[in-house]
Amino acid sequence: MDPSPDPTIRLALQQLIIPPSFATTSDDGEQHIVQHDTWLQDASSALEGLQQYLTSQPTLSLEDDAQIVVGCAPFQVGRPWASAIASNVASNILQRYASPDVSLVRTILSNHVKPTFQGNPHPLVNMNTGRKLPTRLGGAMAQLDYLENQVWKEAVGVVDVISWCMSNMEASVYEQLWPFVVPPIMTLLDDHEVQYKLQGVLLTKILIARAPPELLRRTGVDGLIFSSMKKCMTFLHNPMTPALLRAVIPVSVTLIEAITPPGSAPRFSQLCEVLGDGIIGSVWSYSSTDPASIEATLETLPVMIEALGIAVARYLKVWLPYGFIRPADPRSVRLSFRNWYMRSAPLQRTRPLLIFGFSRSGVLSR
Repeated sequence: MDPSPDPTIRLALQQLIIPPSFATTSDDGEQHIVQHDTWLQDASSALEGLQQYLTSQPTLSLEDDAQIVVGCAPFQVGRPWASAIASNVASNILQRYASPDVSLVRTILSNHVKPTFQGNPHPLVNMNTGRKLPTRLGGAMAQLDYLENQVWKEAVGVVDVISWCMSNMEASVYEQLWPFVVPPIMTLLDDHEVQYKLQGVLLTKILIARAPPELLRRTGVDGLIFSSMKKCMTFLHNPMTPALLRAVIPVSVTLIEAITPPGSAPRFSQLCEVLGDGIIGSVWSYSSTDPASIEATLETLPVMIEALGIAVARYLKVWLPYGFIRPADPRSVRLSFRNWYMRSAPLQRTRPLLIFGFSRSGVLSR
């Protein structure tokens, strides 16, 4: 049984609870800014005090260690609630847990992450096993039900805590911690707000890189994630859409390559879904007045071309004469493939493949 909680640590961590207002941008009044600045200063001081105190505490209880990680992990560089000083101090504190034991990661996920999300169970995920459910829990209206009363959005920084845990988990322990990892990822991916979808995609990137591909396939999570990421490419006309597209397209390709054999029909079919249905059928077809979203897909297109290989030739007649954007609006961006190719350095690697494709499609003769 763990000893009593350390009161000094608990007091410091209470000052690190991030106000929910940091998760929104709707209130930017002067009073709001002053309150945030005051909190940022107090949080930095609390972190510095905690760091100094920990130098004299070589060992702590498991729950105290978990609380420290939960309090410090959200202070990543670039977060609106993290000053440069706070990020640096938090990073130094987390070095204490550079190689965490699985018991610490389990305590964090079970005691601090799972309770945050359990009020909004995903209708297609078994919360106890992390497996795909055979049928949608709650029927056709379940999707709407789990989008109500999303109290997890008030836990600002919880995604950073999940990211820390996943980044410090060995592949061998993913299976035993699967029920704690998959539900929040799916909740984020299928949320109706783009900012949370993006967070879900970034966690998925870690999942694919570290979890065994067989585990994804065996639990049915590979199909759930793939379906959710395709839906991400339909959330257009949002200020964060370009960032979401830049993230979701490469991660989708990585997922496909992880769960399908090279040169197989399933790999080809899923890659075509991303390119044909997602990029061409969704973004290019419905974002003709959103050049930032178009540009985002162009930046990721080399990844698609390299993954498809010579099979990309089937799409050249679709996107090259199309010019990417219909010229109905003279103010919209109208990029020819030749001009875009010449200024896209990463695409130069695919030069032999594209020349072959151009010749097959007849574009070079135009």
